[in-house]
Order: sequence, then structure tokens, then C-alpha cells
Amino acid sequence: MKWFIIALCFLLLVVLVIRSYAKKTVKELQRAVDLGDADAQFRLGLLYEEGGCVPKYRKTAFELYHKSAIQGNAKAQYNLSIMYSKGDGITKDDAEAFEWMHKAALQGFFNSPYNLGHMYASGTGTTRNELKAFEWWQKSAAHGDAEAQYNLGVMYVNGSAVPQDNIRAYAWFQLAAENGNKDACQARDTMERELSPESLLESKRISLELLEDVFGRPN
Repeated sequence: MKWFIIALCFLLLVVLVIRSYAKKTVKELQRAVDLGDADAQFRLGLLYEEGGCVPKYRKTAFELYHKSAIQGNAKAQYNLSIMYSKGDGITKDDAEAFEWMHKAALQGFFNSPYNLGHMYASGTGTTRNELKAFEWWQKSAAHGDAEAQYNLGVMYVNGSAVPQDNIRAYAWFQLAAENGNKDACQARDTMERELSPESLLESKRISLELLEDVFGRPN
């Protein structure tokens, strides 16, 4: 019993220290926010969005993200886009979601290039444009995004925004399959049965080139 009480007291002490540190962190962030620090605005916004050491308050999170985003913080731009897209704590606005995702994508942040490609493909917040979708998915695919790689394969199969090309479609499916995309595995296996031996050989050559472009050439 004695050791249990000691352990409990120690645990309470740890909790108090953590809470004290969290409060100090929030105060420091708030001071930086007051000075217009974009990163601090984003970080404090994240705390308000997730809750924990501060009350969960989406409106405040949105306001802080917006201040950070207009200063060019890509993380804030991305999160702001997601909030507009979901109508999370604010009025849903696809046009605003597109605008902020585009800004984040121009900086190459996280999966914003993929998301932007999807918005162009579906016409969400902007005019539907398959060529723009292809271009942004290319950027995302070049950074190893398996879903974007699969989507490029589908576009080559269908001749969407690019000339129909089963050889290049197979190459992208192969690369996406290597990255663990299950739909790409199925599409690749189907095309493998349909392509001629010569076309299949050419597809695998292109796939190897794409693989080297994405992951680097072996030494």
C-alpha cells in the first residue's frame, strides 16, 4: 500500500509538471502570436483545433490558421483548406478550399498536390480540368504517392487529358503496385494478360525508369 501511494503521488506530480509545461508553452506561443509569428499562429491554431492543453475551439483555430496562411505558411494553408472543405467550424466553401489547397500545393506541402489534382478532376471549387489534374498528379506521383501513380495509369487507359497509351498505363500501375496500391496490382495483372510480349517488355522498361526517377538510381 505504501508503494502504491508513493507511485500515485509521483504520477500526480508528473501530471502537474506536464500541465505546467503546457500552460507555459501556450503562453509563449501566444506572445509569439501577438508579435505576428506565422509558425506560432499555426501551432497555437493546431492546439485549439485538437484541444488538450487549451479548450477545443475550432473558430479560434480557423482565425489563427488564417493569419498564418496569409503570411505564406503552407501547413496553415493546408489545414485552412481542409476546414473549408469539411465546413469544420466554419461555413463550407469549396472555392476557398481550392484556393488555399492551391497555395499549399505550390509549396509542395504534404499531399496537397494530390488533393489539388483531385479537386481539378472533380471540379471541386474550380472548373473541371483533367489536364491540370494530370499535371498535379504527376507532381505527386514523382514524390512517391501511390494513389497519384494509380490515377495516372487510369488516365492513360482512358485517354483522359493524354493520348490513350496502355504501355504507359501499365508502367504507372506497376509503379503504384510496387508502392502497395491494391487497385494498381489488379489493374497491372489484368493488363499483363492483355499486352503483347513486346509491349509488356517496353512497359516494364518505362516502369523501371519511373521507379529510378522516384527513388533514385542504384549505385
